[in-house]
Amino acid sequence: MQTSKLNNSKSNDFHNEGFLGKEITNLKNKTVSDYKNIFDFYEDINKFANSQKSIIEVNNEDYKNLAVFTLYLKSLATFQAIYCLCKNYFLYDAHTLLRGLYEAATRMRYCSIKDEYAKYFIANYLHGKTKVLNRVINQPKKRTFPAEINIKEAKKLKDKNEKNLNKMESERIISLEEMAREIGDIKTYNIYYDHASGYAHSDIRVLEKYLQKNKKGDVIGFNEIPDPKETKRILISSIEFILCTLFTLSDSFGVPEKKEIELYNNRKLKLK
Repeated sequence: MQTSKLNNSKSNDFHNEGFLGKEITNLKNKTVSDYKNIFDFYEDINKFANSQKSIIEVNNEDYKNLAVFTLYLKSLATFQAIYCLCKNYFLYDAHTLLRGLYEAATRMRYCSIKDEYAKYFIANYLHGKTKVLNRVINQPKKRTFPAEINIKEAKKLKDKNEKNLNKMESERIISLEEMAREIGDIKTYNIYYDHASGYAHSDIRVLEKYLQKNKKGDVIGFNEIPDPKETKRILISSIEFILCTLFTLSDSFGVPEKKEIELYNNRKLKLK
């Protein structure tokens, strides 16, 4: 029976300290240098995207624009987190967040179409909350809710939750696939989302990246360090998704102007 082991680096630093050691620091510094133009552009578009927050005003009874704007804020936070992960060479984890950014951009566009869709989106959360509260009420010994919530409190929360759910006029959870289909972007969902989900759920396609194989396909070792080329793919994809959120923001609030977003889009197309 053949066995395999981790292929240690010459310095053995990464094997002993992982992503907190000196060896990975050298690699991440080189990667940041190699893709400096992309990191610099990422910072530019981040400033532009964040500058829109102070311009926008939202009526607290406007479900559609409340959903759109809060999803935009969530997207910005995820966008910045992806930058931090890439700069520190946590590329596989950045892929996971990239999936989250795609989800937020898709939901944001879906909610922007009409009030009814925003209510469906909010109802998704309320349906999920009802399921959790039912577990507390029906299976008090197998809680997935904070321990301080007792059955009596859970019943009160459920009644309040169901009243809110009735306002949303949605009888079921709307899947992300349905949202992607409704906004006319099912192709991106079919091509990208399934692939990206592998990073979030640690499926075999992603775990194979940790294997080193010979030409016959036999496992000859293990490798924990991602391919630095992943950096560019992640950053460019993240920029594309944040551009999508900016276009949705423009459609909903009139800011930023489309011509401003197009300038950034044109700059993105020239990135190498």
